Amino acid sequence: MNTLPVTLSLLENHCDDIPNLNFLPYVFHTYKKSILEYMPRQPVDIAGATLYIWNKNRSLKLLKHIKQTNPHCMTIVGAGNAPFYDAEAEYFLRNNPYINFIIHKEGEQPFNQLVKYHKGELDLTQVNAISWIENDKYYRNPLGKFPSLDVPSPYTNQNFLATMQEVDKLGLTRGTVWETNRGCPYSCSFCDWGGLVSQKIRQVPTERLHEEIDFLVRNMDEVFFGDANFGIFPRDVEIIERVTELYESLDNPRLTVMHTGNAKNTTDRVYKIGQMLTKHNLQRGGVSLSLQTYTDEALANVKRSNIKKETYQELTKKFVADGIAVYTDMIINLPGETFATFLESLETVLEGEVTDIRTFLLEMYPNSAISQQVEEFDIKTKNNLIFKGVVEDENEYTTQVISTYSMNEEEGERLRKFTISLDILHQGKFLYFISKYLKEELGIRYVDFYLDVFENSTGFLKLIQDHVLVMKKFNDGVYNYAKGHIPFDIDWGGGFRKQQYMWTIIAEQSEQFYSDVTDFLQKFNDSKLNDLLQFQKDIMISSDYNPDIGKTSKYEYNWYDYFYNNKPLVQEGHVIKYCDTHIGSLSERIPLKDPSMFMKYASGGRSYFTQRQGSYIHHSIEKLVDLVPT
Repeated sequence: MNTLPVTLSLLENHCDDIPNLNFLPYVFHTYKKSILEYMPRQPVDIAGATLYIWNKNRSLKLLKHIKQTNPHCMTIVGAGNAPFYDAEAEYFLRNNPYINFIIHKEGEQPFNQLVKYHKGELDLTQVNAISWIENDKYYRNPLGKFPSLDVPSPYTNQNFLATMQEVDKLGLTRGTVWETNRGCPYSCSFCDWGGLVSQKIRQVPTERLHEEIDFLVRNMDEVFFGDANFGIFPRDVEIIERVTELYESLDNPRLTVMHTGNAKNTTDRVYKIGQMLTKHNLQRGGVSLSLQTYTDEALANVKRSNIKKETYQELTKKFVADGIAVYTDMIINLPGETFATFLESLETVLEGEVTDIRTFLLEMYPNSAISQQVEEFDIKTKNNLIFKGVVEDENEYTTQVISTYSMNEEEGERLRKFTISLDILHQGKFLYFISKYLKEELGIRYVDFYLDVFENSTGFLKLIQDHVLVMKKFNDGVYNYAKGHIPFDIDWGGGFRKQQYMWTIIAEQSEQFYSDVTDFLQKFNDSKLNDLLQFQKDIMISSDYNPDIGKTSKYEYNWYDYFYNNKPLVQEGHVIKYCDTHIGSLSERIPLKDPSMFMKYASGGRSYFTQRQGSYIHHSIEKLVDLVPT
């Protein structure tokens, strides 16, 4: 998938009051070639780039070469990785002297003004929200009044429309960002939502949105909402109603996925939105109910509040019970968090039975408030490679926090490895039913069981607790694409998440895995665990499954009713027939015929992160029939 450059289109559209401007085709898709292959062949008067974590180094390299070729060209940078704070902005300009101006926060109005300055229609004192170096002195103009969002749609721009054809030629799916409002009323210090945290939210006019809905449903494969809190306004429900009504009315709508960043305190609207998108399989990643942490000290440090634990768990269970997937983001290494307190928050999330838990190391975005509190919180960081360029100076990195005053580097690394292991074993279902039984019957917390496995297992079970060792042993140490051993001859295409690859390694060696699990479970001295272990093994999707005949297994206990129908556990002979013919859900049902195809989906579904719905197990009531023998 490739995200088409809607921000560039917005900048161009905002200059429609300036005559005789010729915008060259956008440079936006550069991962297969060196950035220098996109050098414009004609003279350039103004060159600009939106800097983000995924394109900063390549964009700066291109601007540097444009400036060398066109010495009188005015060069401009803006967006999330263009530094906002004065010390960082001045340092950036002095270390990148080929850059003339930084635009701070929203770029449309200052960009328009800089173009007019270049044409001699304004002087620099009339340009808002910029900084620059002149005669070895640093200057900065104040922010202007944020402009209205009542401007032409970016999707009508001819340069934008041309990018769709470029993506098609590359054989990639089309994706774009859709903005229905701008701004965020919250003040989370780790966030930098376009420099617009703690801001009043402004809305794109409804009439324009209606026109854009028609374009997006007919022309885009994936749509990422650019709103920080979609669902915060009553009209957001109406927007999705209009999307789904059009989607349902068309014979061949192109749209397949909408990724929303949901509001955290408007749960009724978020539920309705999730329900409508789920009905049409348009929100496979799920509804986001992000909490990051429940640790009071950490929340206070990052100026964040959360919904109550009880409310969170009630909501997640309601969503999941109604077939609406839910995911939760959690951040490791927030200042004030410890190993133990993070596990307490994680236990709350696990109890909510969410579809997906996404854990991340805290990242230091250059314009976030917390980037100015490094000394206060004793923050240590490292660069993390996220994009490997054709040449080394085109690599792209994020800045990850590896320790704070409350958690040292060793604890942070241990927690990261633990959460990856739990992601595979619990979210990936390999030990899900065992851990659920131990919690419900013996009162063992999920996190305590998995921590016990993490620290005290042996053999292959011990090996897979360390993703670094697994990827080194089986895939030459590469984390995101296949280079070594490839279970089931899966074609990973553009790459994978390491959790997906590790899931296939365990699935391939499931006999050894569950043999080690059997040994580990002996400590509980519970005779029912042997029968449960058989159920746990049988319910997993395996490469030798034959959909033509299904799979039948007999158990001493009523495990299916116990886990799926909330029945008491009783010792009565049950025969379960697993009769799936496909894996996945709705439009992405993959036939269980070719393991190289269906085991890829079983490992986590299609990717933007992992989608998980329909993955891992024989999982639906319709597909899992309980046959009680007479």
